[in-house]
Amino acid sequence: MKKRKLSTLLIFLGWFMAIGFGFTRIYNYANIPGKPAQALLQWPQGTTLSSFKDLATLVMFVHPHCPCSEASLGELEKLMPRILGKAKSYVVFYKPQNKTKEWVQDSLWKKAQSIPNVTALIDETGIEASQFDAKTSGQTFLYSSEGNLLFQGGITAQRGHMGDNDGQLAILSYFKLKNPKQNPLREIAQTPVFGCSLRNPERAKTSGTYD
Repeated sequence: MKKRKLSTLLIFLGWFMAIGFGFTRIYNYANIPGKPAQALLQWPQGTTLSSFKDLATLVMFVHPHCPCSEASLGELEKLMPRILGKAKSYVVFYKPQNKTKEWVQDSLWKKAQSIPNVTALIDETGIEASQFDAKTSGQTFLYSSEGNLLFQGGITAQRGHMGDNDGQLAILSYFKLKNPKQNPLREIAQTPVFGCSLRNPERAKTSGTYD
């Protein structure tokens, strides 16, 4: 009888430990940010992207098959109507050399194309991502019409989760100021980017590595 009780207790302990381990993995996956960019303070001269005259330019880099980036695009979809007439946006999709355009133009591409004032582009072998030093899917930059970096980071509070977040608030705060030249964001607002590696979105799932 004692042996049976001990075996039952050990089974329950093992079960609880397994659940605890699973929750820890989920928590880490959702809350550990990806590798941040070291962005240029001025609009990159080597980029083929065009900044918009008299408008701020927002650029988001996305891996077309990163599950976390659905939320990033969802936040962008909410953000763009609030800055209508003040900014235009690019969503730049990473494409490896051995993949086709059809591989890129999947559901996230279609979602990006459906957002007003957003231009979706394919980034062959990550050339544009290198110009901006984007390393994590969902990495977003905001540059003023003068080409000054105002914001870099993510616009979600967790991986794959939508809702109010510091990145979105930082971007909105720029446009609410009457005199942009005195914008406190000249010190450059920066938030964590909650997404997978821009070049390998499966890496975080399989190895627990987030860069």
